[in-house]
This record gives sequence, structure tokens and C-alpha cells, in this order.
Amino acid sequence: EFGIVITLALIVVIFARRAAFALGASLGIAGGALLALGVLHRQFTILCLGAFWIGLAQGFGLFYRHAAATGAAPRGQAAVTILAGGSLAALLAPTILGLADHWGGPLVGVAAAIAAAVVHLVALPVALSLPHALAGPSPTRAASNVQLRPYIAATSIGALAWFGMAHAMGSAPLMLAMCSVGPAALGGLSSLHLLAMYAPAGLASSLLMRVPASALGALGLALVALGWMLSQVVLGASGITLGLILAGIGWSLAQSGSLRLLHTDARPGSAHLALYDASLLLSALVGAILL
Repeated sequence: EFGIVITLALIVVIFARRAAFALGASLGIAGGALLALGVLHRQFTILCLGAFWIGLAQGFGLFYRHAAATGAAPRGQAAVTILAGGSLAALLAPTILGLADHWGGPLVGVAAAIAAAVVHLVALPVALSLPHALAGPSPTRAASNVQLRPYIAATSIGALAWFGMAHAMGSAPLMLAMCSVGPAALGGLSSLHLLAMYAPAGLASSLLMRVPASALGALGLALVALGWMLSQVVLGASGITLGLILAGIGWSLAQSGSLRLLHTDARPGSAHLALYDASLLLSALVGAILL
């Protein structure tokens, strides 16, 4: 993950935003098609390749929030607004999967993969509409101008939030299943958790912009920790669900504070942005492993 994220950041710098994001959307389209083909013909190798390409497309998607901050005023608010768009995905994803389940029948896996390809097909013209110019100053000059203290604070807050969220998301489904929660209810709870992760960012881009970024990040981390403790102490599906919701809200607030520190105070170059995202993904990986 570390190497892939840094490579994607360099692609964004070298080939500029339009070409890089168009490449990411194209990988998503091809990956969804390969994934559908692999499921249809039960070819594990093709399925893995399709999933890998979709994962690469999601990696490119991580940089949309950084691209939004380039040249925007205020930079931190623009990045947080992109994060708030995830709430739309939390609402649409279960609907799309439900339609795939209804109309796909025994081919539900194929239908879901095709739906993923269609989503990236919609993203392709958006990527092509972006300015082709490089996003910001050259990596060398930007790296020398980065403010280290807010950069380290932003990276630390973001990494801790991703660690806690990955840990909560990795353990909760199994714990809910042990509480006799059915697949349909489990999907609904997952959607509610995703909505809790992204919807508060909409507030963070307006009302909560008045809160200092470091305080917002600290509040988010406290909520993530509180959500984890509730899921461990309060027995039953209700405690786990409440813990997931609190952890999701905390993750959103922590990410909002982290992005504001990153783009408003730190002003990092492309190499630092790549290191920032790689640190977040590495923390998420560690959190998912330590279940």
C-alpha cells in the first residue's frame, strides 16, 4: 500500500491531474469488467486482477480531496467538502447493491461488479473536465516550504483515526454476527456506519470550521476511542452499533481536522501528500490486523 500510494502521487505530479485521474477511472472501468468476467467464469486469477485494478482506482480517488484544495480558498474547507461527498456513497451503495441483488438473481456478483464499472464510467468525464495543469508547485520547491509541525500533527491525527476506524470495522461484523444479526440487518448497519463516517464532514465544512483544527482532530480521536470502548463494554448488537456510529463520527471529525491542518497550515508538496496518505493506509492496515 505504501509503495502504491507514493507511485500514484508521482503519477498525479508527472502526468498532471486530468490524465492521472482519467487513468484511475479507466482502471476502475476495466477492473469492474474483469471482476464481472472472473465471477461469471469462476476464474480466480481474473477476479483478483479485476479487484486489484478497482483498488488502484480507489487509490487515485484518495487524491481528489488534495486536488480540490489546490488553488481553492479556503484550502482546508475544499478538501473537507470532498470528504463529505462520501455520505452520498453511503446512501447510494446499498441501493445499488439491492438493485443488483433484485435483478441479478444468481448473477448478483456479476451485476455488482458491473455496477462498480458504471460508477467509474460516470467518474471518467469528471476527471476529463479537470484542469490539465500540474497541481501546485514543483515537488522540490514545495518540499522545502512545508511546515513540519502542522504536517506532523495532521499525519498523526489522521493515522490514529484510520487505525481506530479499521480496528472497529474489522471486528464489528463478526461480533454482530455472533449476536445473531442477519445479513440484511448487517448491511443496513454498515450503511449507517458509513453515513456516520462521512456526513459530519458536511458540518465540518461550515459550522465546525469555526473550531480550531487541532481541537477538532482531538475531539474526533476521543470519539473514536469512546466508540471502541462502548463496543467492548456494552454487550449486544445495540452496544456494537452505537460504538460503530460514534467511531464513525469521530473518524469524520478527526479527518476534517487533519485535512485542515494539512492544507491550511502545513502546505505540503506532492511527496509529503503521498507520505501522508501512505501513513494513513499503513495505520489502517495495522488496525485491521490487530483485531
